[in-house]
Amino acid sequence: MQCIGILWNSMEDYAIDAVQEINEFASVEAFFKIDLGNHFENFMREIYGYTTPESEWKIEYKLKNSIGSYESRTIYILFIQIEIDKMDYVSRKKDYVPSSINRLKRFIREKYSRVVRHYEFDNVFHLTESEDEYIKNLKTVEKYLYAIKNDSRSKTRILTNGVNYE
Repeated sequence: MQCIGILWNSMEDYAIDAVQEINEFASVEAFFKIDLGNHFENFMREIYGYTTPESEWKIEYKLKNSIGSYESRTIYILFIQIEIDKMDYVSRKKDYVPSSINRLKRFIREKYSRVVRHYEFDNVFHLTESEDEYIKNLKTVEKYLYAIKNDSRSKTRILTNGVNYE
């Protein structure tokens, strides 16, 4: 299954290590380091915009932590291929999620919860869990890559698999 992963700004100092660890669970096909700058808040809102209106407080909580606790607006976007084995029922989501995705998310979040300053649940790693979520997140990623690339005020550098692109 094709997925999009995001290592949020809290992971900037640990991102390369995390990419290598993610690659042990799945195949990281490509990754991009992007400084979203003033696009950060809207990007996060759109990434989590597929959720229900009842979960708006979660987005606000994530934004408060991500913007209030870290100066950096740099994230890593990963394109990941992961094998789907079985499905797990996740009661808080009231839905089934691939077990392999749950294991990967849990591993990264638990490991980095011990080293990331101001750790809060889910401010480390986002990973799409369905084809629908993947498509919606892909459109958001494309939109912001295009916006940043065409923003003459942006000093964003995009790092792709270790190669700098200006």
